[in-house]
Amino acid sequence: MEISPSFDLGFDDPSTQGTEVACKETDVPVTIQEEVVVISSNDDSGDSLDKIYAWIEMPTRTPAKGKETVVEDVLVTSGGSNSCTPIPEAHKKRLVKPSQNQKSPFLGCSKNETASKYANEVYDRLCAYGGETKDEINKSKIIDDGSFFVYVQDLADSVRHGAWLSNSTCELAICVLAPDMAKQKKHVMPLIITTKLRKATCIHDRVVTKAFKMNSENRLDHKEQVMFPVLQDLTPDIKDFNGHYYLIVLNLKAERFEVMDSLRAKGNRGLLKDYRSIIGTIKYLWAKNYSDSTINIETLHTEHIDTPMQKTTYNCGFFILKSIELWNGRKMIAAINPYDMPTIRKQCTLKWLEWVDNTIQWQELLF
Repeated sequence: MEISPSFDLGFDDPSTQGTEVACKETDVPVTIQEEVVVISSNDDSGDSLDKIYAWIEMPTRTPAKGKETVVEDVLVTSGGSNSCTPIPEAHKKRLVKPSQNQKSPFLGCSKNETASKYANEVYDRLCAYGGETKDEINKSKIIDDGSFFVYVQDLADSVRHGAWLSNSTCELAICVLAPDMAKQKKHVMPLIITTKLRKATCIHDRVVTKAFKMNSENRLDHKEQVMFPVLQDLTPDIKDFNGHYYLIVLNLKAERFEVMDSLRAKGNRGLLKDYRSIIGTIKYLWAKNYSDSTINIETLHTEHIDTPMQKTTYNCGFFILKSIELWNGRKMIAAINPYDMPTIRKQCTLKWLEWVDNTIQWQELLF
């Protein structure tokens, strides 16, 4: 009598637990202990499928003598089958790029600053003076254009690591930057101007009047940006002066005032009070001197530009100098990295000494 084959695979028969089977790859008899995996189901769809799949470590096969232990990772699917089902890929979210006016003005402009071997040598030579040194060279002029000069000690004490940029050295740096900035339709006011703009008597001051007077050689309304470096005393109530530099920009192309501060965030009370006073005076002087111009700045709003923040309390002067140089009215044409400040100090030192209007033979002093 022919016996029909049985199609019972033993999946539901508990007696099959502990059954000895053969591994196709190694033909090694092993014992598999059945492990129950409980997966809770719900009505979720989409991303919830990722929760249904789980990796579990299957029991170790007991190999025959001389064979290595083989451990398999088996993917358990929702159907309970130990088949080699591919791992489902995670849902890929669509990348949404910010609009142009939402982008940071500092993105995509990173740059590593470097100083030449010669710049390093000049910097080291200069920094050997100043401070508590008693060398007579400290009293010598090292930069002089005929109307403005800086002594060796002042320059050395401004550029050395950890030093605060003096107002005279900052004024000199602005003079060096001015010609190149003019080519970019940027006019940089002397540092002394904003100091005077805080006083009510500034409208009669000769220096301020000259800076704002409209004539054929001084048409501020023909510029794209008028920049006002600011030196503010952060502790006016005490005798010791604790100065901090920041920058105010009259951006005529974008039709707004801009404030850049590497130390204080938007909304800082001391910053607000100071720049509002200065901007108010700028608007008054503009109305007085440029009444015939088609550009009216009376209604322009003020925007705080987020800038890289300094990591120390003494690099603010170099931050505003780099902002003057790199801000094009919309973004920085290169990054200002706070960690590049030691290198920037060396670059600036050589640039100021090699200024085309410098009449001093500074190499004879340092070498």
